[in-house]
Amino acid sequence: MPDRSWSAYLLKCLDGSLYCGVTKNMGNRLIKHNKGTASKYTRFPPAGKIGCRQRVFDQT
Repeated sequence: MPDRSWSAYLLKCLDGSLYCGVTKNMGNRLIKHNKGTASKYTRFPPAGKIGCRQRVFDQT
């Protein structure tokens, strides 16, 4: 069974800016960021790679 705990993450976009988000499925969320469908911010500049990830107890 996949781990569905919350993760807070920072993405480093291709222009060098950072995007902060939370998710229960990091792999799926990264795919969506790279397709430009996860958030308006990462449509352009597109997400490059995960800068850091930290598991958290809940979304708040």
